[in-house]
Amino acid sequence: MKTAPITLSWGTLQEFYKTLSEQLHQQGIHSLTTGGIACVLYELAQQTKDCDIIIPEEKAEAVVELLTRTRFGDHSCHLTLKYGAPIDSRWLRGGWISHTHFGPPEQPLARIDLFGRAPRLSTPTADENPYYLSRDGVARMKKTKREKDWAFTNLLGMQMLKNGDPTGVLHITDTEKLIEVCRTIAIPFALLDERPILQLAIDGNPELARYIKAEKEFWTRLDAVRLKTYADAWKPYGAAAQNQSKTLLGMDIKTQNLALVEIASVHLDKTSIRTVGWENLVATVKEQTARILKDIKGGLLPTPIPFKQTEPERSRSAAVMRTTPIARPLVTEEEYQRMLRESLGDELAVLCNLPYEERIKAIADFQNNFDTPHDKVWPAEGYTGPDLP
Repeated sequence: MKTAPITLSWGTLQEFYKTLSEQLHQQGIHSLTTGGIACVLYELAQQTKDCDIIIPEEKAEAVVELLTRTRFGDHSCHLTLKYGAPIDSRWLRGGWISHTHFGPPEQPLARIDLFGRAPRLSTPTADENPYYLSRDGVARMKKTKREKDWAFTNLLGMQMLKNGDPTGVLHITDTEKLIEVCRTIAIPFALLDERPILQLAIDGNPELARYIKAEKEFWTRLDAVRLKTYADAWKPYGAAAQNQSKTLLGMDIKTQNLALVEIASVHLDKTSIRTVGWENLVATVKEQTARILKDIKGGLLPTPIPFKQTEPERSRSAAVMRTTPIARPLVTEEEYQRMLRESLGDELAVLCNLPYEERIKAIADFQNNFDTPHDKVWPAEGYTGPDLP
């Protein structure tokens, strides 16, 4: 069964997601909304029908209780059986995502994806709005295999520099701007450690543009193998859930989640990334990238974490988050607006500059520009498992 795209007004969904976020915080669940919804808050015009939320993994049961009580019109919340894991701290801790929806599975009205440990993110923090993931965090999560995400990564980095935050250099893909900033300020060691090609920018190395291209190739391939690792680990769990799908679809989310936890306890690896070996995946992708772009030095490519780790030696990014802001902007408003127009086009650039409420209404007029439905991006390409609702 194919999952149909959501057809409800985007503005209505935006209000629903905002209310849910507020309810989470009222219940003591300090969540952070990320993804396209966060991009809109940060004055970027991205229309997404899904809502991505990072929750404290230890609050998983409380989240289930809240979702059990939540209604979207006449519709209750259910777990999506086609991908992901149950809402349980043991799987969230391993980087799994729990996918939920309101409305019938073949025509969902709203989708909420719950992260415990978001990909590529060590320390989830907020900027000016405590309900939303920081620009730095959203930019890290946007380094995916989806081409459209990369414009937002660069623009969020530009916003950070405009606000005097040097951490933005981690996300800039504009060669000239990267060289200019790296020659203007002293780049903290933590940033050089996380993004080695910053040294090429400091030196004005003519190879910088090629290494920026190599970085993007690296992140794209790494995201693809990460998703495939989870998709492969999900297959036995998905097959077992298929055998009970008729019963599961008739349950409320609390009962459904308990049943899926039982299935997952037998069939779903809690730590599939560690089972495969994250370091091995990174090394393999670096080798692939070096073969595609000849004479690339692997040591100048990033060595990222899969998600928040508990081992102290893997907490490098926490130091990055403490980088001291600079009093003056590192990008002018004129430079930012030029990059905005080049990245999104003149029409969307105008929408980005509207006040928040006007921006919400204006973006709703672009309802045909939805994010790719989940069935086209998950399970991973080549998946041959059961076709779940």
